[in-house]
Amino acid sequence: MVKSRQSRIVFTSSFLTLVFVSLYYSFLWSHQMEPANGGGHSLGVSDVGALVRMTEEITRAGRVPLIATVNAAYLPMTLSWLCNTAAMAGVHEQTVVIATDDATHDALRRRWPTVRVFRHVTQADMTQRHKFGSNGYRVYLLMRVKLMFELLRHNVSFIMFETDCLWRKNPVPLLGDVTSSTGYDVVAAQLGNKPHLGNYSVNFMFLNATPGGVGVWGEMVRRLEKGLLTEYEQDILDGLCKARHAGARCRLFPYEQIADGMWYRMTAEARRRLLPDPYIINNNFIVGVAKKMTRAKAYGHWFLAKDGETCRPAKPG
Repeated sequence: MVKSRQSRIVFTSSFLTLVFVSLYYSFLWSHQMEPANGGGHSLGVSDVGALVRMTEEITRAGRVPLIATVNAAYLPMTLSWLCNTAAMAGVHEQTVVIATDDATHDALRRRWPTVRVFRHVTQADMTQRHKFGSNGYRVYLLMRVKLMFELLRHNVSFIMFETDCLWRKNPVPLLGDVTSSTGYDVVAAQLGNKPHLGNYSVNFMFLNATPGGVGVWGEMVRRLEKGLLTEYEQDILDGLCKARHAGARCRLFPYEQIADGMWYRMTAEARRRLLPDPYIINNNFIVGVAKKMTRAKAYGHWFLAKDGETCRPAKPG
């Protein structure tokens, strides 16, 4: 009887904790749509106008914006990626990096003054290294998803990517093929850690500002807000695309073009057979920024010198 009562107490306590956390983050994000009181700054996605203008500068030049969101923890990986792609024609010119803290914004502007960097003001602490699956990680994801939704609502089509990756060769020609393909609302990379290919990933993805694209991403926002502690972007995207939500037409980049972290787990023979010449290798399926950096360095996929500022030559695998 005592054990039963204790079990009920533990269950009730855990349930109330979960409810409290969910309500806290719902409150936090609902208030990030509002201007800061008396500070002259906007919070959350209400400052999206400046970001839209940055992307419009790129689209007017006939290019597709490449958008990455980074915080202080991802600054070294972003600097390495900028070194990696510095000689690739058109890449930096069409890139917008969204920085979630002042230090990251200032470091990027100082080292790469020609790259567009947008300072996103937010009430939540976005400077920390958020462990995969943690509450902070999920809040960070929701912030990014909301920003991308605002761009779509402002008729901006773009590529969303992450900087923990290697670009072996310039993928810009691929983008021209994607954006000239009529009728597609979402074009995404594939997940390689499943029993078979054909599952959608958000690590490199074209989002089209069409009714289908806006419909899919709007539903993404709704589900992440509703199930903040239980769902991830890629799982939601996979389900929405396969269900053709809002009539959306989705397609996948060939896996041999946009590879993922499974590349690092393959034997040399498997790489030659399955992924002989990918454009991009995403450094995922490993938890922790430090581990990602160690792996990149071990494979010659790191382009940032020890001083944390200058670029170093590397030999991409």
